Amino acid sequence: MEERKKTLLIVDDDIFLVDIMAFTLKQSGFEIIKAHNGQEAIDIINKEHIDLVLTDIMMPVMDGFELAANLRKNEATKSIPIIFLTAKSNVEDKNKGYNIGINDYVVKPFNLKDLVSRINKALTIEAK
Repeated sequence: MEERKKTLLIVDDDIFLVDIMAFTLKQSGFEIIKAHNGQEAIDIINKEHIDLVLTDIMMPVMDGFELAANLRKNEATKSIPIIFLTAKSNVEDKNKGYNIGINDYVVKPFNLKDLVSRINKALTIEAK
């Protein structure tokens, strides 16, 4: 039986970046679903099976911190791995993210091979 592809939800208001990431991550064997703010992401997560969330912090409607906090508070979504993918590189934002319960923090611009490695690591840890 073929193993089901892992589904990643990419959440970012930069539509061009989302499209580039989606294309690249599909090439790495992932299914991709796109959202452009945290509220849209929550609506999708409530309907679809998501294996990992890759999210920006600074977005309209609901930012990445609010999204992560909402996912961690909900019994059905609290174990979904979350990776912040952001231009915000200060220690305070990193600490705030980790205190909410994110799994990893990647600063833009990023290396796509490194990102795929971090995604696989977060998925492997979650599977244990």
